[in-house]
Amino acid sequence: MEKQKTCKIGARCLTREEAISILPTYDKIYEQIEVFRKEKNQVRQNDEVSDQKEYIQKTNNIGILGVRGAGKTSVLKTIRQRLIEEDKNNDIILPIVIPENMSEISTLMATVLGMINEVVKKKEDKKEKDLGKCIKKEKLSQKFEKVIKQYTFIQKEYRDILIQEYTTENDYVRDSAKVFSSDTEFIKKFNELIDELIIDEGLLFLFIDDIDLSTHRCAEVVKTLLSYLSNQNIVTFISGDLDTFEEALTLDFLRQEKILNSDMIEKSMLSGRNSEKTLLDSKKQLSYEYLKKILPPGYRHNIKQWSLEEKAEYGIMSEKGEKEIFSELLINALRDWIDPLFFYYKVEKQKKEESGKNEAREIMPYTYHLFDDTSRGLNNVYNVLNEIAEKREKNKELSENELL
Repeated sequence: MEKQKTCKIGARCLTREEAISILPTYDKIYEQIEVFRKEKNQVRQNDEVSDQKEYIQKTNNIGILGVRGAGKTSVLKTIRQRLIEEDKNNDIILPIVIPENMSEISTLMATVLGMINEVVKKKEDKKEKDLGKCIKKEKLSQKFEKVIKQYTFIQKEYRDILIQEYTTENDYVRDSAKVFSSDTEFIKKFNELIDELIIDEGLLFLFIDDIDLSTHRCAEVVKTLLSYLSNQNIVTFISGDLDTFEEALTLDFLRQEKILNSDMIEKSMLSGRNSEKTLLDSKKQLSYEYLKKILPPGYRHNIKQWSLEEKAEYGIMSEKGEKEIFSELLINALRDWIDPLFFYYKVEKQKKEESGKNEAREIMPYTYHLFDDTSRGLNNVYNVLNEIAEKREKNKELSENELL
C-alpha cells in the first residue's frame, strides 16, 4: 500500500507539538496576550470611573527571533491561525506584513492603514445589512477618512507642497501650523479610530515578518512602531534576526548623519570617562536601546537551533497525525545503499531486553553534522528522503506483485 505523503515545503501552520519543539516558550505567548487584555481593561475601567479619556503610549510588541530558516514564518502563521480559530473577544487579526515585499514608495504605516481600510469596509457592510439603508455615512468611515487626511500631512512630499504653495502670510502661518502639529494630530486621530474599531476586550493583531531584511526601512519601521502603533489595543508580532536588525539600525543611524564612510566614525565626540567611545560605539548603543524599546526582553521568544541529538528526532506530522522521525527515515530511505551503522550503533543485549524492541539501537550524534541546524534546512532534507523512501517502497511492492 502506498504511504501517505508527508512532504510539506515552505512556511506552514504547525501543530502545537511542532511549535513547541522549535519555540519552547510558545505557550507563554498566549499568556502574555491575556496580560495585555487585562492591562487594557484596567485602563478602560479607570477611564470610565474618571469620565476622561487619556491616550497612553503602550508597547505590546512580541518578538519571534531566530536566524534565517529557523521557522519564524511558520510560527507566525501558527499563532495567527490559532487566534482566528479561538477568537472569542471580537479581535481584529490582520494579514502578515513582509516589509521586503512592499513597494519602494509604500510605508509600513500606509500598509497598515490599507489593511484597516478593509476592516472598516467589512464592518460597515455588516452594519448596513443589519440596519438596512444607511442615509448618512457611518461614524467609523468618517474617522478613517480623517485619519487618512491627517496622514497626508506627515508625508514629506505633501508638507513641501503645502508650505511652498501659499498666497498670503496668513495662509503660510495656517499651513505651517498644520505641518508642525501633524504628527500629534495623526496619532490622536489614529487612536480614536482604533478605539472605535475595537469592541470590549478585543485586540488588534498585527504581524510583521522578516523585519531585518529591508535594511533601508529600519528607521521608518522603528518610528512607526514606537510613535504610531504603540497603542494598548494593538498587539504586534515581529519576527527577524535581532543581531541583523541591530546591525541594520546602526548602519542607518550612521547613514542619516552622513558619517558611514567618514573617518569620523572611529573618532569620539565625548569627553570625560566616555572619551574613548567612538561614534560607531555610540550608534551601536543607540541601536541597542531602541531595540529594548521596540522589543522588551521579557517579550522576546527565541527559536532554537537543532542540536545533533535533536536532529535525529526531527519529524513532520502527516495528515493522519503520524510522524516518522529523521533517524528512522534515513535508514528507510538509504537502506542497502549506506550501512545503517553509519547513523547508529546496536546496544548490548541487556539494554535491548529493557527496551522491549527486537533491535535496540542508539544514534551516533556526530554523523548529524552532515545536516543543517535550522528547521528549513532539516525540512528540505526530510522531504527528499521521504520522496526516496516512498518511491523505493512503491517499487518494492511492484516487484513483489510481478513475482506473484
